[in-house]
Amino acid sequence: MASSSTSPGLDAPGLFNNPALSDIKLIQVWKGQKKEYHAHRQILAGQSQYFRNAFAGNFKEATATEITLHDDDPELFEILLKFVYTAVYDTKAIETYSSMQFKALKETSRSLSNCTIDSMVGLAILSDKYDFSRINEHIALHFSNFFVGVSSWGQEACWKRAVTGYFSAIPRHNTPFGLAIAGVALEEIRGKESWESGKKLIKEFGAFGADLGFVACEQQSLYAFTRK
Repeated sequence: MASSSTSPGLDAPGLFNNPALSDIKLIQVWKGQKKEYHAHRQILAGQSQYFRNAFAGNFKEATATEITLHDDDPELFEILLKFVYTAVYDTKAIETYSSMQFKALKETSRSLSNCTIDSMVGLAILSDKYDFSRINEHIALHFSNFFVGVSSWGQEACWKRAVTGYFSAIPRHNTPFGLAIAGVALEEIRGKESWESGKKLIKEFGAFGADLGFVACEQQSLYAFTRK
């Protein structure tokens, strides 16, 4: 798997956390710890409706020189912010962070695959929170490709973990990451006569059920087209 993928658009790696021309400071607060980033209003607002509204609306952020952000995993936030500036989706950084999380765990029930799933889910939720939509297709592709290397016995547990983690936070259908989860789940469904646990997830997370239906219809349409 490639260690990174790129997205067309902004490519300003030299400006990431660079005080040169910086006109806004992001102060990230996580579990009592603070981390600061030198940022640029135009770059943030150009890719995020969240920051566009903050800077252009009748909020204190419109004239402030600092913005404090709370409750974001610092490693995932930095991966997201680097993408905003460089247009590079760093798969290697996500996998390295997941490995660090796994090594730090005392519980043995959470595998390295679980940690990687949690990292991708966390990044997808974070991108939704700040409305950095350009990264979403990259996260979805990473998720789909990740399952190629997961053993067959571990796939069901992984995508179910993704369903629970993602749709409990983002109860919307037709998002790139939600559709990627549904695509992986659909492949697993086809190999089973009974899928009771999956039905429970559909009942609990309606958006997941909607995405399953959408992916199934899309694949059926593609099959019908190729048969012509």
